[in-house]
Amino acid sequence: MKKLEELAVTTTTVASLLPKVIQKKVEEARREKLFMLQLFRENRSLVGKPGKSIYIPKVSGAFSWAIVSEGGDIESALSAQTRTFSSVQITPVKMGTWTQITNEAILTAQVDVVDMLVDRATFDLADALDTYLYQTIVGTTSTTENIAGSGTDTYDLSYGKILKVNSVKVANVATSGYKIDYYDGKVKLASTTSSTVTVDYIYSSRTYVYDASTTAKLTYSDFITAKIAIEQNKFTPNVAIVTPSLTSYILKDSRFIDKTKYGKEVMLNGEIGKIAGLKIISSHNAYDVLVVLDAPTFGMVVWKVPLEVLTKKEEKTYSVKVYFYQIVGAGVIFDEAIAIVTNTQSNAQDI
Repeated sequence: MKKLEELAVTTTTVASLLPKVIQKKVEEARREKLFMLQLFRENRSLVGKPGKSIYIPKVSGAFSWAIVSEGGDIESALSAQTRTFSSVQITPVKMGTWTQITNEAILTAQVDVVDMLVDRATFDLADALDTYLYQTIVGTTSTTENIAGSGTDTYDLSYGKILKVNSVKVANVATSGYKIDYYDGKVKLASTTSSTVTVDYIYSSRTYVYDASTTAKLTYSDFITAKIAIEQNKFTPNVAIVTPSLTSYILKDSRFIDKTKYGKEVMLNGEIGKIAGLKIISSHNAYDVLVVLDAPTFGMVVWKVPLEVLTKKEEKTYSVKVYFYQIVGAGVIFDEAIAIVTNTQSNAQDI
């Protein structure tokens, strides 16, 4: 994609070209910055059409079978087989950002300033969408809990399968040095207290969540645990998502295959290599847990407005406001095609 200064436009026409030029630039640049979108199936049936939601049909259940002797009655050996039909509703949400560019910058041909602003918008729009999609995958649910102090240092939380703890407070004062049992949902303070303990945390609504084989670490066994869980559900796991901090455990494993050894194989955005037959994506938008899935079978992204760029002149500041919007929704169709391993966080402890 050409930069704005390479388009050979005059300073008097730059302003009128901004929406079209910026939209094309952002559309082309953000694809390579999106790590999660490529893992979903995409549906564009709502683009340019009425409707706020879409219902994706889902079928579950498998047929049993029987061996029938010659002349035998199949109906006597086996009842009529059927499957369960349902649907998943996906409602797109609007997300966007905006910036303001002075006409002084435009009229003095300082289009590098425009490029910098557009580059930032491209990254942030991609980052916002990636975060939203990742949180959809892991079934992010946020909660804040107030627990009456009982003079001990260990307290049970209402939920296990924890993905992240945002903060722990004692008597409304932030504390440190605590340990978390992310799988069972417990917090151990650095000392005993009789004051109220407040824990702000995120847990998973997914069904198949497992405890790390070695607490506070990511091991090869964790990949196998998640992979087998999905295979037992009759799906095909092919992708794993980790954070950059967790990749240190993978890179040290002799069974890891670096992407530079692939040859001509097509790689995913953010892919760093393979382990246990899984393509590994490292993302700063992930939590410090292991996520394994069957992509793109597990879920779907529904577009309403893929990207729209609007501009507005503001005479009082002699500037142009540029707005970026996208309306998109995502849903998990098959919960059984996702497996998560937690208690891999650095401050995890079996309690």
